[in-house]
Amino acid sequence: MSKVVAALRSVDVTEADLQAAKKAMTIYVNDEMSNAAAKLEAIAAHTALGAKEAVTPAQMEGLFSQATLSDVKVKLRKIITPKIFLPIGIDHF
Repeated sequence: MSKVVAALRSVDVTEADLQAAKKAMTIYVNDEMSNAAAKLEAIAAHTALGAKEAVTPAQMEGLFSQATLSDVKVKLRKIITPKIFLPIGIDHF
């Protein structure tokens, strides 16, 4: 686990990386949604995750375009920042 955290801490995402990822996701979504079985699977996954309606490929592209480098870096920090959970009622060690 420590090796994974160390590797994640060394990640430096650039604007070019983000743009490449957005482009790759757009291509992937459009390709997948051209397949009826994949489209049905996506709708089922969205429903299973609590979505009230399926997200269309165009809506997904809109969501991708809204993601900023700052958003990515905030999420990355959340992933690599350890959290200590204490049982309720314990005030100190």
